[in-house]
Amino acid sequence: MLTKYLITTLALLGTSIPAQAAMVDSGHQYLIDRLTERGVHVAINPPPLCGDRATTQVNGGYTYSHRYDLAVLGICQDNATGTDEVEWSANDLDTLRHESFHYLQDCIDGEVSMTLQPYYDGEGPSPGTDRLEEVITYLGIPQALWIEREYTSIGADRATIRLEFEAFLAARDLDAGTIGATINEFCPIN
Repeated sequence: MLTKYLITTLALLGTSIPAQAAMVDSGHQYLIDRLTERGVHVAINPPPLCGDRATTQVNGGYTYSHRYDLAVLGICQDNATGTDEVEWSANDLDTLRHESFHYLQDCIDGEVSMTLQPYYDGEGPSPGTDRLEEVITYLGIPQALWIEREYTSIGADRATIRLEFEAFLAARDLDAGTIGATINEFCPIN
């Protein structure tokens, strides 16, 4: 999740966020295009979120601010040393898919409001599951335990951890085009 500082900085400074990442493949560009046409600002290496890449473990985040009526998806590239976009690593692309899935969890109810809901609940397309136990099984117990431990350590509740399980699974098992097409089908254009 992004901090309020990212939203505030982007809103107050009028930061221009690129609508097109220069160095992604067509599938990931399709995903970025589906996000931006819905009013989601895709920020690459925003300082409030990414900080000093040598000392931060943050890969990215998604949030929506009611105050600014602004949805922001931030990606902290592994090899960036500043705010400029660099060649995307596999982890950077995975983070884009992961955070985009959080946007899908937010908009699946027909509005963007930072009220994320589990997506794999039997409604709509899924990688073959409709129960939390199956999401955990598909992730694998070691990864599920790691996610639970990491997110619990920063104060996440069980509902948030479930959302993270889904986003990690989706980022791993769904390609960018599939996530983009699902966003195109289920998320309103602002």
